[in-house]
Order: sequence, then structure tokens, then C-alpha cells
Amino acid sequence: MGDTEEPMSILRDVSLHPPEWNEDGGEIQWVLLDHQAYVAERHNATTAFSRTWRGEQFQVTLCLARPPRVSYLCVFCPGFEHTVFSMEPDILAMEEDLVLLRVIVSSKWEFLDDADYYIYQATDEAAGGGPSLKRLPRPPRPYGFGSHQVGILRCGARHQWRDNALCRPHRGTAGDFYIVAALCKERSSMVPEDFVIFLYNSSSPTIWSTHKISVDSNQHGRQYGCYFQHRNSKVISVGGDSGTMGFVDLWRGIILCDVLKLQQGKTTPPIRYVTLPPPLLPGRADWDDDARLARDIAVVQQGRTIRYVELQVNWKPHPTFRGCYFRDGWVSRIWTRPVDADCAEDCWKPGCKQESSDIPIDNNPHFKLLPVMMDHSGMTMEPFKGLFICQPTLSLSDDDDLVYFMTKAKSMDGKAWVIAVDMKNNTLQGVDGFAAERTIDFGYMHSRISKYLTAGTGNHVRAMQPSSHGYFYKSFGSVIALSQYNCLLN
Repeated sequence: MGDTEEPMSILRDVSLHPPEWNEDGGEIQWVLLDHQAYVAERHNATTAFSRTWRGEQFQVTLCLARPPRVSYLCVFCPGFEHTVFSMEPDILAMEEDLVLLRVIVSSKWEFLDDADYYIYQATDEAAGGGPSLKRLPRPPRPYGFGSHQVGILRCGARHQWRDNALCRPHRGTAGDFYIVAALCKERSSMVPEDFVIFLYNSSSPTIWSTHKISVDSNQHGRQYGCYFQHRNSKVISVGGDSGTMGFVDLWRGIILCDVLKLQQGKTTPPIRYVTLPPPLLPGRADWDDDARLARDIAVVQQGRTIRYVELQVNWKPHPTFRGCYFRDGWVSRIWTRPVDADCAEDCWKPGCKQESSDIPIDNNPHFKLLPVMMDHSGMTMEPFKGLFICQPTLSLSDDDDLVYFMTKAKSMDGKAWVIAVDMKNNTLQGVDGFAAERTIDFGYMHSRISKYLTAGTGNHVRAMQPSSHGYFYKSFGSVIALSQYNCLLN
């Protein structure tokens, strides 16, 4: 860092103090991962290293836990103050063994101009099968993107995603590769159905390609309402020989785009539009809110099924104050459909529906972990009544109907709880605390990366333990090489 440069930083103090981490034994098939990283020195078998655009060396470490506990990521820059990071690094997207991070190191007031994107890979053959961290070229100006706009398509024969021909991943001759895809509104157009897609292909690692797309009238005419709208909330990877990705407005519908065809220069790559199921309670959606607070979507069952969940809060008029309402529990429903993009619009199949008032309390110790709410007269309310609840998050397991929700006593509280609800068997299956001081609303994402860091690499993650010779790593079956860590000590 030059002598005249002073780091610009708006890091919050709470981001310097990650929660205590105690390893869960055994394999973890998937995790909930805090979308904001902590800035703290942590080391274990997941630690990977890279450099910022200015040359500072930094590291990334995952601290994984079994849901409903929330896992988290730590970044650290040896030899520098934490203020070298302008703000909390955040997770933008995850797919299989990959994580897309945004890290900002800058001395500018407009420090977002120095946003850099990194791919953390849990199983990188070029790194000996262990984790790696790679900085990507910056996307074309003036566009930038957040977690609601970008996703990853994982490709390659080594990753067995899909079983049927329609959903088989593209298998290129170059072996394993991935594509990062971001959907942005076309700035030069006032037409709501015009977009720009930015694509980065790891097999051509020096540039991003830019592609304009439009949703034609035959497609956007399927959307409910008088005119077409699309505010992207999440990106899902569908796969297939065409490399299909879904850009999802969780209030309205999905734009399906064949990104491999798009990158190969096809003149008219197919753009399809799929509407989402009608809301549980029509007219209750707040279109201005982040839709991820009320809905979620995921590709499950080895890529054969799209699963979707909706949350609706029940409101009851306050008995004393006219025009005021209080939360009176909630209702949620799961929907599913095949990934086949040619499937008819009515192929959303309603699944489990859950009313919070129907979940039995007797002999369930998990309810004791939730805050007790009082009504206007000081009487104890039934569980879930009065509680703030948001962010339904689907389990990524193929054999359950679990949905995870974030609950708080009040919406702005820094203390939250993640609850696991078995929608099929009508039970509260788990409760764990979540440090939500940094979270106004959206808090975490789901990811399958843990299965690559445990079973996939043959090494169970172990925390780094102190010794008389500094530090060493412990894992089942092998000792993690110290060469990467030693370079930080020199």
C-alpha cells in the first residue's frame, strides 16, 4: 500500500468477532452459510490463499456446521489491519464446490469501483485436489451485480449432477469448467423486458462476454398482471446440454436462458419464461420488499426437480389500537415441478402446506429455545404468535421436506433463531441461534459445498490447533501441508 493511500473502511466491529465454532462430527451434505464474511484469522483444512489487485496476500476459511446452525466464512490479510477491507466481503453465489465472493480493497471514497470477484473452489485439481482461491477479471463497466443477480453453472464430467439426458451437464473437451452469469437491466433501454447478461467462462479466463437478451411478448404474456415486470431475486443452475440457468423473480417468475448457447454466439438463443405458482393469499405480497424474505427456490433430486416455497404471515387486528395489527402466526407451502423447460405452465404441483398453529408443542424441547412473546394484556402468547419470521430456506437434501426460517422477537433485533420445520411430518425439528447484528433482513444462503470439503476430498475439516512449533492442521487420513501457511509467516 502506498504511503499516500489511506484505506477506506466501513467495517462494523461485530464483523471482527465471529461466533464460536465447534466442529460437527461426520459428513455434512449441505449447509446454511452467512452471506457476509467475518474479518478474522481462522485456519483449518478449508483455508485457501490469493492476492488482492494491489498485491496484499489474503486467505479465506470456511467454518462449517450442520443446519440449523449457520456456517460462516472468514477472511484475513496477514500483516495488515482489518481496515484494508473496505467493507465486509460477501458471498454472491454458490454452486456445488464453488463460491463466488466479492472483496473490496480500496483507498477511494467510491470504493465500490474497486470491487473484485473471487472463486473459492473446494476441490481444485490444479491445487492438488484441495481448496483454491482465484481472482476473476473485473466485469465491464459501468455494471456491477449483487447476490440477487448472479449465479454459477458447474460443468464437467467429474461433477455428476444430473441423471437424465435433459438435465445432463455440458461436457466439454476441456474438462471441468464453470460459468458465472449475471443478469442486469439494460441501462440504455426503457423497455422492461430488455436485459444484459454477463458471462465469465473459466476455460477462457481473461474476459467477460456481454450479451443483450429480450423476453418476447409470447413469453412475457404468461406473467400475471397488465404489463411485464422482472426484478431478479436469485439465480439457479438447471444444467443440460445447453447450460440452462434460471434468473428468478421470486414474486413473479423465471427467465430461463441457455447460457452455453449464448456464449457460443447463437443468434437466437432460446429464452423461456415460467410463471411461479399463485400466492397463498392473493394481494398480500409486498412487491417492494426483498422477495427472498418470503420465498425460496432450489434445484434438487439430482437436478430433476425445481422446488419452491412461499411464506405468508398471518396478521390480526390489534384489539385496542385501530389500524394496528400484530403477527398471528404464519402459513407456508412447498411446490415442485420438473426442470423440463418445455413443461406446461400448470405443472407446478402443490406439496406440503404448514400452518404454524398446527405444529404440536407437547414434549418438544425445541420450543423452549424460542423467545416468549406477550400480548397487549401481558399474557403469554402461543408459540410463533407475535414472532417476526422471514426467509424460508429450502433444505438441499433430496429425502426430506424441511424448510428453515429465521425468527426474531422484533424485526430489527440482533439476536435471531433459525428454526427447522418438517413440513411433511408437522414438527419443529430444530432451533439454533443466529448472530443477526449485521442482518437487517436477508441473512444466509444454502450450499452443498460441505459435501466436497468432507467426503469429497477425503478430509474431515479440523480446526487448527496451537503447538510449540506454531500451528499444525489435523485431518482424518492425512496432514494438511504447511507450505501454504508458512508463506504467511515469512
